[in-house]
Amino acid sequence: MLKNSLDTAFDAGGKVSVGLTATTIVSQWTWAATLLYSCVVASKYGISGPFWYAAGATIQILLFAMVSVQLKIRAPGAKTFLQVIRARYGATTHKVFVVYALATNIIVTANSMTGR
Repeated sequence: MLKNSLDTAFDAGGKVSVGLTATTIVSQWTWAATLLYSCVVASKYGISGPFWYAAGATIQILLFAMVSVQLKIRAPGAKTFLQVIRARYGATTHKVFVVYALATNIIVTANSMTGR
């Protein structure tokens, strides 16, 4: 029996199907800013705008899926990219990327709140 912990909550103790993994990848790439910009593209170019916007993002999603499979093979215990960075590059680089991740989330939140 697995202990209840944050790591267990991330991936259900390692018992996650391929379909759920695919859903997770799509939901992580669908930020509020992406949905907002998709609406902007729709208002400018009509119904085909969001379609082509999503088609362009498909390449990124497919590449990210391949990278995530390789990370799962090479770093099976890591649940976040920050854990991978800490294991590979050390604590100093980990702290730098924590700041970058926080700054990215602040920028996305500000963009979503201002509608830009």
